[in-house]
Amino acid sequence: MISTNLEQRYDHNADHRCLLWHRALVKKFAAGGDNVVLTARSEDKLKELGNELRQLHNVVVTVIPSDLSNLAEVDRLCDSMRDRGIEIDTVVNNAGFGALGNFLNSRSIVLRTC
Repeated sequence: MISTNLEQRYDHNADHRCLLWHRALVKKFAAGGDNVVLTARSEDKLKELGNELRQLHNVVVTVIPSDLSNLAEVDRLCDSMRDRGIEIDTVVNNAGFGALGNFLNSRSIVLRTC
């Protein structure tokens, strides 16, 4: 199962390129037969992409609207996947937030597992 976040934030042009890249990557996973979990704040866009992936590739697509900048929503997302028995193999994150610098020395990043 592939989990992906399709958020758009900050610079519209840069985000548009990231979103196109992200959608293309999700489509590649689905074309390879991987089921996907789509998450973002915009449920309508997620459902539209989910329907497209289901029709083109006959995969299971789970849509869970979430704002991953809100830790309570991250917990809700994890709980929702756990309740559905969904196990994630690969995560593709395009949420548009994070920290700059050496990842291992970063104190502002919260690592969580579901």
